[in-house]
Parts: sequence; C-alpha cells; structure tokens
Amino acid sequence: MYDFDEIAAMQQQAVELELQYPIDFLQKDPAELQPVLNGYGSANCPEMLRQLLSRAFGCYPTAAAIHDLRYEQSDGTEDSRRRADREFAYNLRTLWLHRYGTRIQGNWLAIYALIKLILAYAAVSWFGRNAWLRSYSKNQMAAPEAEYE
Repeated sequence: MYDFDEIAAMQQQAVELELQYPIDFLQKDPAELQPVLNGYGSANCPEMLRQLLSRAFGCYPTAAAIHDLRYEQSDGTEDSRRRADREFAYNLRTLWLHRYGTRIQGNWLAIYALIKLILAYAAVSWFGRNAWLRSYSKNQMAAPEAEYE
C-alpha cells in the first residue's frame, strides 16, 4: 500500500507531531513495516475498498499505519484493542488539529473531515474485533513452540 519513502515520512511525522505509537513503528525499517501497513480497512476487505477508503482518508495515513501495526501485534485482549482504537482516535485528532488548527468555525471542509474521522474511529471500535482476533491467532500460530526437556 505504501512505498518506503511514504513509510519513512510517516515515521518522521509521528515523531514531529508527538503521535502515540509502539516503539517498533520507529525502530523497524520501512521494508519490515511495508507488508503490515495496508491503509484503511481490514486486510480482509477487498483491495478496491481499502484503496477507496485510503483515498477518502488520504490526509491521515500515519494514524492508520500505527493502528495497523498495533493490530498486527494483537495480544487478543479486548482491553488492548480498545487502547489501540483510542490511540487511533487520538492520532486522528492530532493530525486533524495539525491540518486545520483552530480555524474550524465556518470551515465546512474541516467539519466534514472531522465527521469522517469520527466515523473511522466508530468503525474500528464496532467492527475491529474480528481483525484483532485474526491477528492474534496468526501470531499464536507463528510463535515458536516451547522446547521440552
């Protein structure tokens, strides 16, 4: 979904705007992150729908990238999922404020963007559980078996 330069720019933006993110978001090379960062929408969404959603939220890819990594690192608990979703909301709001600042009164474009971001947060809150659990299952299957003595 994103090329290496776009991922590096998102890493830089996360630091500059003091977004919330797992340390892996900065420590991993863009090549390691690329397979995980799929834009807006679950990995199970049709590619065309993910591309459409990612275009609709084109000013906010960093929030989605961080959220993708959080979901990739799923521990399967509902508490952690809610924290990841709240982090997503915080990052969306921070990016929105960076874009529009306090110039929202009478700025219908800013208000429209804010409504879209609220809907994005609602969507992951309501429908993200399956993706969270799928990622956890995948992580469990990939974990090395304990050695027996």
